[in-house]
Parts: sequence; structure tokens; C-alpha cells
Amino acid sequence: MTWPAVDALKQQIPLLDYLQSQNWKPVRRISRGRLMGLCPLHADHQPSFLVNPAKNLFYCYGCGRGGDLIRFVELYFAVGFRDAMTLLRSPHRESLLKDVVSFYQIQLHRHPEAAHYLQLRGIQQPQIVEELA
Repeated sequence: MTWPAVDALKQQIPLLDYLQSQNWKPVRRISRGRLMGLCPLHADHQPSFLVNPAKNLFYCYGCGRGGDLIRFVELYFAVGFRDAMTLLRSPHRESLLKDVVSFYQIQLHRHPEAAHYLQLRGIQQPQIVEELA
């Protein structure tokens, strides 16, 4: 993994979006658009977890840990850098795959020659065509 690829991944996945996908909810908004909430890294009873969406950084005043998206994933899942990168890339692959499947399903209905090609290949049941397209 190259550093430009790491930077690109961090730009593709905003820290706040990732935190919210892990069911983190801010308790209050503070100055300059920053958010405070309970820390997902330890048992927290008072909001101590600061998120700066503009900088894609976090810091917990309770446990003293902070960093960027990758560091959060390392701490949250107790994994190293490579595993954190794998975890971050996985959901986007699935999303991309769904987008590709959707694109080809649309193309199949727009272009009769595509359906004809599938028939030539022996694929004729409509439910299989939809599944494969």
C-alpha cells in the first residue's frame, strides 16, 4: 500500500461518516463544527470524545487517544495498520460491486443485443438472466 493510496482512502471515507456507521452519535456540537460524544474506545459516562469533521481527526479527553480514521480503526478493532486498511476497504468493494451489477442490469434492458448474446450462450430463464446481469 502506497501513501497516496492511504491518503485517498482517508479522503473517500470521512471519519464522522465512519463513526456514525459504527453507531456513534454526537451528544452536542461545539465551536467550529466540532462534535462531542461518548468515547467508543472505552466505557465512557460523560462526553469526552471530540471529533473534528473538517480535519477528519478525533481525540478522547478520557482515555487520551486520538488520531485519524485509520488510527481509530486500529484502536477500535485492536488491529494493526494493514488489517485496519483491509477493514476500511472491504465495505467499499461491496458497494462498488453492487453499483457495477446495477449498471449491467440496466444495460441489459437497454440493449437487446446483450439479451440475445445471453440466449446464444444458453442462458434463457429470466430469473437467471436478472441474477447474472
